[in-house]
Amino acid sequence: MRHVAALCFVTAVLLFCSCENSSQKSTGDGDSVTDIDVSAEDEDSIVAEVEESPDLTQDDLLPDEDGAGETDFGYNVFFQVMTIHVFGQPMAMAFGLVMKTAREDLDPEEETHLPVDTCEFDSGETETPTPECVSDEECAPEQRCLPDTDNNGNPIAGTESCKTPDRESLDRGPVIITGFVGGPAIFLYEPNDQVYKKDGTGDGSIDIALLAFGIDYSLAGDGQGDLKPFSGEIFMPPSLELTYPELTTGGSLPFPTANIDPTKDVLIQWAEPNPTGEMDLTLTGESGSVICRVADDGEFIMPAELVSQITFGTGFNVMANNIILDRKFSSPMAGGSVTAGMFATEEMVNVMVNAVVSPDDGTLPDEDALRSDN
Repeated sequence: MRHVAALCFVTAVLLFCSCENSSQKSTGDGDSVTDIDVSAEDEDSIVAEVEESPDLTQDDLLPDEDGAGETDFGYNVFFQVMTIHVFGQPMAMAFGLVMKTAREDLDPEEETHLPVDTCEFDSGETETPTPECVSDEECAPEQRCLPDTDNNGNPIAGTESCKTPDRESLDRGPVIITGFVGGPAIFLYEPNDQVYKKDGTGDGSIDIALLAFGIDYSLAGDGQGDLKPFSGEIFMPPSLELTYPELTTGGSLPFPTANIDPTKDVLIQWAEPNPTGEMDLTLTGESGSVICRVADDGEFIMPAELVSQITFGTGFNVMANNIILDRKFSSPMAGGSVTAGMFATEEMVNVMVNAVVSPDDGTLPDEDALRSDN
């Protein structure tokens, strides 16, 4: 399911960077960006070098069709700044990877979306996947026929495809990202996790107070070795917050909880919309989910005929009941030897749901009036 994939991505990032779910912390020496020794002249120099470096075409970097000689596909550069609010606990992350581009990166699967302001019910049942290859002989010389793996590293049968093995992130010099509160931040390669992190230390998380919202972030690196200067720019949208259903605390659940009636339309509202954009809304239960692609205009109504098909968990399984808001932006990296990758931002809000059929006795909020007030 797509909502599971989104959560698995977050889980994978947290595991990869050895992050802990923790509440927002105050800015300390390790999180301050004001002491970074990056002058305006240094930053201008990096940007100038990037702009003067001509982009090579993909054909300039591809080997002959027979795979003879050295295989050089250029570089795949990926950096992300993201916020995650899970069960009332806010955190932020900023990290990057610089890898040699693999053959499979040059023909990625296109991400598909539902039409805007539409939903579908997902039962959670998955079809048996069909492998794209059955032996290494079907792949390019540098590839192997390998399956995808789950979060525990176990192979998933039927997902075999041609992949380049033993890929790792590389150190190709410092990267400067501008847009943070307090000034530019420098990201350095941390060899233990093989990840670019702010100041080259920590677990990939940063103080959420360092993030500025509703602005463009820019990225620049001088490059190193055969990686030429590169750059990127991406929009960090307004800070995402669920405003309806209202969150309550102090009940049987240890987290802030949104109450919904699963027999009725579910109104979802959020603060700081970005009307020119789109986002994903998901309502999950123990079995089944409603997945929607919506205009980022501040509210959406999930239809009762879909919501009523969800089996909401009770007891311990109530943890499966969630509203998930997910807003993403991405743009490609630019650089003379960059052939894949992107600069991305993401905001995810995950709120626990208490699904209770309520009596129609006039004590519930008038949602029609609530919508008209907004």
